[in-house]
Amino acid sequence: MSSLSGLSVKIAKNTLYQLIGKAITTTSTLFITFLLTRRFGPSGYGEFSLMLAFPAFFYMAVDFGLNAIFAKKSITENDETLHINFGKLVSLRFFWSLSLIALALLLLILFPYSQNLKIGIAIGLFSILTQGLITSANAIFQLKARYDLSTISVFFGSALFLVLIYFGLTSLNFAIFAYSAGGLVTALTSLFLAKRLISKNTFSAPIIDTNYWRELFLPSIPLGMTAFLSVTTGKADSILLSLLKKTEDVGYYGIAYKIFEVILVFPTFFMNVVYPILLGKKEESTGEFATLTKKIFVFLGGLGMLGGLVGILLAPYLIRLIGGDSFSPSVLALRLLLAGLPIFFLTSMLFWYLIIFDRQKYLPFIYGASAIFNILGNLLIIPRYSFYGAAVWTSVTEGLILILLVIFLLPVIKKTNGSTN
Repeated sequence: MSSLSGLSVKIAKNTLYQLIGKAITTTSTLFITFLLTRRFGPSGYGEFSLMLAFPAFFYMAVDFGLNAIFAKKSITENDETLHINFGKLVSLRFFWSLSLIALALLLLILFPYSQNLKIGIAIGLFSILTQGLITSANAIFQLKARYDLSTISVFFGSALFLVLIYFGLTSLNFAIFAYSAGGLVTALTSLFLAKRLISKNTFSAPIIDTNYWRELFLPSIPLGMTAFLSVTTGKADSILLSLLKKTEDVGYYGIAYKIFEVILVFPTFFMNVVYPILLGKKEESTGEFATLTKKIFVFLGGLGMLGGLVGILLAPYLIRLIGGDSFSPSVLALRLLLAGLPIFFLTSMLFWYLIIFDRQKYLPFIYGASAIFNILGNLLIIPRYSFYGAAVWTSVTEGLILILLVIFLLPVIKKTNGSTN
């Protein structure tokens, strides 16, 4: 009982630390949203949303599932070995991030955006590199269950972001520059604290080891493909709205989806903490692993239902607080998104279980099929129903993902239940 109690405290503390970090970034983002919506209106905020959405396509791709494989390889390593391999992870992520930035710049040429908007998006692409470095540091924070250090890093980055915006907001391009600068401070602070956690030599250079890179990269290819497909599914609606509808529609949908994304961080943060614990329980005891799994399922499913209901009731107040009265069309969009919240909470859980049971090879199919389903559906729905249709189709697509995850987990679920009986 004491072991279970200690485990619960550990999970709760580190989930809370991540939520505090997210609260800091969310507060700063909402403050910026408040300023931008009132200064530049729905059209201007729509452009800023695109400046963020375009690089965001590559955020999960820069992860590429490397952290999940790194955690599996490092779960039993001592700090000396972990420090060496962490340097190898950082160097791999650095070069991978630069490759993605180059790809993003090439793709940007193909989009029919104005020159000024393209410049803003190009500035925002620097955040792909900072996101890659932050993600690398989070691998250590996850293994050591020290997400409090991640929160400290986020605080410093967000503080710079706010200071730059408050004293120097002159254009949308400056706003995206301030966002990228804040990300750089977060990245450098995260790397410093992560290295200090596992070694006294905090300023050692990253290590280039192509053999180790291969050991990380090859097993992570299914996860990397999944990450890119997942972001495609999540961001395709905003891009299609920008191409098929007015910029104002992107702004209306953008503010609703921004609130929705904030809520979705909870199951992500929760599973970040639980994942290494589940890896250990799976090796130690099938019975304890099954018991913990059932508790996680009930907890996330129930919390998703409660959060969706409360969010639907509070939607008008949230939209009015953040965007003002001019964003009233966003209320229904937010409610439509929140109606599918329990589905998102459960897919966040089951995604990690495919990795735990070494069935990640099925993830590209699941998310590839869902991405095609999402894009085709939005192409049909958006011209007629605009961002309201996009909101509904987001939940429908996530429902398809949930069904496919369950189908591919059924063999191991039956096997696990059989071994516990």
